[in-house]
Amino acid sequence: MWLQKHLTTIRQHAGPSLLSAPALFGTYHLLAGLRDESSTLVWIELTTSDRDDPVAQGNRLAEAVKQALHYPLYEPAQHYSYGLRVLGSQLELLGPFTFAVSNADYAPQFAVDLLSLHQCGSRVVLAGASPPDIFKLPEDTQTITG
Repeated sequence: MWLQKHLTTIRQHAGPSLLSAPALFGTYHLLAGLRDESSTLVWIELTTSDRDDPVAQGNRLAEAVKQALHYPLYEPAQHYSYGLRVLGSQLELLGPFTFAVSNADYAPQFAVDLLSLHQCGSRVVLAGASPPDIFKLPEDTQTITG
């Protein structure tokens, strides 16, 4: 019931979503629940070693896209902005996607820049334990707190 309620909230919202809650809230179950037939889940899990390293963040993005598509769309070892440009140019052809970022608070600028992919039927869901005010998010972003 809890899981379905939050999944429905995310799926019915036209804008991006921010899950501002600790992992104990069930964040990982919620993100995993975003797998469905209507879009491909691209799950980017950031770690503390990715902080302040846009190339490491780009590697996480490249690997998540590779896992979701079962083939590499572009080479890793690039600034994440390169991957965002490639994905943005191919979104209509390859999508729709659900881009989910766990531990988004480890790389707030990457997370905010990823919101550029919230288009063409694709959605972006950010998850992190920090307060939502560390992100500069668009007004249509819904925040789910735990």
